[in-house]
Amino acid sequence: MAESVSDTIQNIIATVTRVDTDEFDGDTHFQDDLDVASLQIVEIAELTIQEVDGVVEIPDDDLVELETVADFTAYVEERAEPKAAN
Repeated sequence: MAESVSDTIQNIIATVTRVDTDEFDGDTHFQDDLDVASLQIVEIAELTIQEVDGVVEIPDDDLVELETVADFTAYVEERAEPKAAN
């Protein structure tokens, strides 16, 4: 079974922040709770663009508005294309 967009994002965040996925949820704030630097947010966005079909860009103006894991996940899910069945 293919990994969901939410699971993919959680794994990307865990990789970039080195925080286990069990230690954060949708309400987790990137800067206040995870102490994520701006370059790490950009890295999370870039990896998400690479890993999630249909997301070709996350403009900086949008990125600064996405403060929590849930904000970021909802933004990506709205733009993601479902994978084509083989």
